[in-house]
Amino acid sequence: MTEDLKKLVEASRIKFSKAVREYRQHFGNYIDVAPKLPQVLLNRCKVFADRATLIDSYLINKNLVWAEVGVDKGDFSRKILDRCRPSMLHLIDIDTSRINMENFGCEIESGSVLIHEGDSSKVLSSFSEDYFDVVYIDGDHYYEGVVRDIEAAHKKVKANGLLIFNDYACWSPGFMYKCGVARAVNEYILETKCEVVALALQASGYYDLAVRVNKVI
Repeated sequence: MTEDLKKLVEASRIKFSKAVREYRQHFGNYIDVAPKLPQVLLNRCKVFADRATLIDSYLINKNLVWAEVGVDKGDFSRKILDRCRPSMLHLIDIDTSRINMENFGCEIESGSVLIHEGDSSKVLSSFSEDYFDVVYIDGDHYYEGVVRDIEAAHKKVKANGLLIFNDYACWSPGFMYKCGVARAVNEYILETKCEVVALALQASGYYDLAVRVNKVI
């Protein structure tokens, strides 16, 4: 059974690869290719072993106002609380029923964690200008959705604040679908000339990229 499954997966891969090549001949790239970034915006970028190490680094101070877009069960939210000790953490998700409330202990009761359900770009837009110090974006991974989140987050994060993008990639190897994060993020960087300050590695290629927000364009 195991060998049969391996053969089936490999046959499916070959078939898909052939279809992508044919697609390229008629319509261009199937994936959302990210435009190249200039080296000058990458010169001070630090590389970290993983995203937990990134947020635990000297790049991020304590007692900041955070938003996390895309929460799932809240496991990474817990790491943000433990490692960064934000003064306020806003958790934003289209479906908050998946959140494990045990991850937050007394933070919800004390008011230092607030949960918001709804479309992330619309929820972000409801905050005042320059409200956040850090926005961690792990929401809709299709290009158009990422663009909407970036546009909303840019207005709401402070100048010199941080935008951190999870799953910075063009393709999701685990779920086999197009990932528009890298394209949308690189276009944003090129448009605003914001500096890339950190890259966090991940075993399957779901990297994190952190940029310092530039509001003087």
